[in-house]
Amino acid sequence: MKAYSLDLRQRIVEAVDSGEFLQKEIATMFSVSTRFIYKLLRQRVELGHIAPLPHGGGRRRLFDAEDLEKLGAAVEEKSDVSLKELQAKVHPHNRRRLKASTSTISRTLKTLGLTRKKEDLSAGRGR
Repeated sequence: MKAYSLDLRQRIVEAVDSGEFLQKEIATMFSVSTRFIYKLLRQRVELGHIAPLPHGGGRRRLFDAEDLEKLGAAVEEKSDVSLKELQAKVHPHNRRRLKASTSTISRTLKTLGLTRKKEDLSAGRGR
């Protein structure tokens, strides 16, 4: 979700400072929540500005660079390796107790551009 524009923030603060309306009315007028107005006013007091703050981050990636190399090497070694086998072979950050889900491994392989090609079992059989 994008941050509210600085222009909108300024209009909200001006409406609050004018004292003509309740915060609930201002929230309705500008289609924002009263909680946003409260946070905006608190930010102005604590930080001295009402500009949007940078993104707070998010969840850290499960696999670091070393783990990604191990994952890539495991797929190179055996191209038809299953996700369950990769899950047992590659542990994030060398922590044996922590396992990545098979869906996380699948998404990571897709991000790396690695594909797992299954062996054609029917090719070895005479038809």
